[in-house]
Amino acid sequence: METSEIPPRPAGRAANAIKHGFCAVKYVSDKLSALADRIRIELMRIHDPCTDEEIDTIEDLALAKAHLQHIESAWDKTADQDASKARDHYRRQSISQFRNDLNFWADAPATNLETIGRTFGGAEYFVRLWTGIVESLAPGGPGLTFDQASKAALSKGSHWEISLMNSSGAWIMTRFVRTAIDPAGELCKWIATSGGSTDRSRAEWYLERTPDRAASRAELAAEAALQLERWSKRLKELRQDYETKSDTAAECFMGILPGDRTQTDKFRLHLRYLTGARNQVERCQKRLDALKKGRNLAAHRSARKSARMSPASAPETAGVAEPIALPELPEQPNASTEPEIQPGTVETPKDVEAPSPPVPEDPPVTQVTENAMSLEVPVAVAPDSSESPKPQLRTATPQMLIGEDLLDRRIPLGTRIDNLAKMFGITFDESFETDDSNSMDFESFATPREQREFEAWRLTMERSIAEQEFEDEA
Repeated sequence: METSEIPPRPAGRAANAIKHGFCAVKYVSDKLSALADRIRIELMRIHDPCTDEEIDTIEDLALAKAHLQHIESAWDKTADQDASKARDHYRRQSISQFRNDLNFWADAPATNLETIGRTFGGAEYFVRLWTGIVESLAPGGPGLTFDQASKAALSKGSHWEISLMNSSGAWIMTRFVRTAIDPAGELCKWIATSGGSTDRSRAEWYLERTPDRAASRAELAAEAALQLERWSKRLKELRQDYETKSDTAAECFMGILPGDRTQTDKFRLHLRYLTGARNQVERCQKRLDALKKGRNLAAHRSARKSARMSPASAPETAGVAEPIALPELPEQPNASTEPEIQPGTVETPKDVEAPSPPVPEDPPVTQVTENAMSLEVPVAVAPDSSESPKPQLRTATPQMLIGEDLLDRRIPLGTRIDNLAKMFGITFDESFETDDSNSMDFESFATPREQREFEAWRLTMERSIAEQEFEDEA
């Protein structure tokens, strides 16, 4: 069985997530879930969602807010703990900086003397150094050691090595050899530590110009007292600033300390998680605001969709057939029309002739269907008559409604239709309801050419209404 090596996983976001333990797709702890439920209930009360999409968005927003609150709480606790130790952090940082300055000063005392001397740690170090030298040079004291002498030379801004020292360093070292308990042994140690082949002759040259033991001790004691006073004054000036910064370190703590690599990395990682959680909350909030803003549009679309799907509100698309029967006229004729008076039904004077309807210009319709032959049209009766109106069969051409404005060819057909609708007291939409007994039948007063014109006009209106509804839906 052949085995193949699995290549190493490339470094990336997935590897970083595994490293920090955030590799689950969606994991919610019990504590976080309870907090998210409380937040969700409050958000439901505030926003009052109307759709399932808004409810889902509120649930995501509640979970994001709970996660953000958890991270902020952890960050506050960490910051409080670090702030309580801020004074110690500041002091440790000062000590660490002093050690670096001390190494630089030992390598180049002339260049870095002022750098270390302007810090509280450096001033305190020089005060301790010269205090020990003063005590060693006091009457009855043991005198300087080689370490004290070499550091005193460095504090004067000079190397203590024979080949590298200047006049200030030679002044300190030669007087140290003169005041030592074993001058010959200290000279040999000084020469051996310096490491130069010609260092003995140079050291002897400086020693020839150095006073005796008593004078050298007195000069060293005076110089040590002067340097102690100088550095004590410097330390007093720097102490107030150091203590002030140490006391306010907790108030000025921002999560990181200059030069503290571990603290800086921890702060950046926590800030990264905090920023991601805040961005997630902002995205959910923007989505919820967008859904709430479009509530009116969604309700309008839902209503239009339900109206389209409802069979009762679906528009009629089939052509309207020509009516073959006349509608029943109202019992009380309109005042603007002249009723027909049939002979024999009402007594009228013999010298009065019944008016006849005007003859249309177009040739009359000669073909009459069987249904039109059996139509019953009521007749008018006298007001003081007790007889009930009797229907009369129509065997001639369709009855024409009397009215100058309805039959005037100079008036547009649409205007005449509107006038007729006003006479009957119905609207344009109601005129197409064939089941209504009061619906209009324009063929009853129009010629065949006007019927065709009216049919074309009605189809144009239906098409225009349908296009307008389509544009509104779009």
